[in-house]
Amino acid sequence: MVQEDSMKKYQATDLKAKGLGIGAVVTARIDARDHSHAQGLLAIVYKVGPYGGALVVCEHGVLTSSGTQADFWMPHSQYRIVARAEEKTTLAPALLEIRKKVIDGNYDYQNAPRISLLKYHEMVVGANSPLKKGKCMCAKGNCTKRCGCYRSNRKCSSTCSCSGKCSNSHE
Repeated sequence: MVQEDSMKKYQATDLKAKGLGIGAVVTARIDARDHSHAQGLLAIVYKVGPYGGALVVCEHGVLTSSGTQADFWMPHSQYRIVARAEEKTTLAPALLEIRKKVIDGNYDYQNAPRISLLKYHEMVVGANSPLKKGKCMCAKGNCTKRCGCYRSNRKCSSTCSCSGKCSNSHE
């Protein structure tokens, strides 16, 4: 037990030396079991735990594991540090504004919207995991106004029954 606590403290010290801190830019990782071709998601650290865990926020809100209101302490194995708080880096304007608020201590994370990692990934990539059920169940190539994607004002993708080869041109 003593050795475990010692290693946790060493890990936290090592992460802080690598740049983990409030305002740091990280790339959140999606588990390959949740999405087969996951991409890293940019986020800003707004709180650091004693053993290297982090609470992070993206331009769509505070990241959670399941979309609930509960805080999600992202373990160090699920993120990679991209930039320290004091380093300049290229970010989308919305994320840059959030980062500035976090660094200045003005970010109200308690009242911010919550979004799950998978939902954020889906928004960034624009597709569901091939392991999940498709968005719509249209007949092959015959998507009509009854199509789920059409009704949601989205273009069909490779996860749909039509494999995105239909006439649904919504964006």
